[in-house]
Amino acid sequence: TKLIQVFHWSIQTSALFIGGIVLTQAVSLLVVSRLTYRYADAAVERVAFAVCIGATLLMFQYTPAESGRGSWVYTLPYLAGSFILMNAVTIGTVLMYSHVSKVCKREEIEPMQNWMNVTGFLFRCIGAVLADYLGANASTGLFLGLLLSLVLGNTALHTQLLPVSSG
Repeated sequence: TKLIQVFHWSIQTSALFIGGIVLTQAVSLLVVSRLTYRYADAAVERVAFAVCIGATLLMFQYTPAESGRGSWVYTLPYLAGSFILMNAVTIGTVLMYSHVSKVCKREEIEPMQNWMNVTGFLFRCIGAVLADYLGANASTGLFLGLLLSLVLGNTALHTQLLPVSSG
């Protein structure tokens, strides 16, 4: 909420704003769920993470704070990038769970999803602490590097990420 305090809102208004942004994930997941009937999960994941890469470009601070520009110059692109990133990461992550059920053998699905949960929580914890120490540009650079590795991995392994045959 420190970033949103640029608007001089109360804590309650800031919390409602952030809650509203989080609520938009339900809408974006509903929209994307319809796309998975038309396109392969791996392709939708790739697009979601590519959108994330584009969103991180909005989150960098390109000019120093001492340049004399108002804080709106930094805040609005960062908020827009965060909004897009939050929705696109959620889409990509949720699709991974669905995708696992299609590419793993039946007895491997639950253990794989459990490991995905455990590693996801572990890395979110590490990421939250690390991002606090790194600052805005360094943590955005870290996000960008991790997202690039996801897109490259998904692209390189796309033939292995096809659904297993039911025969």
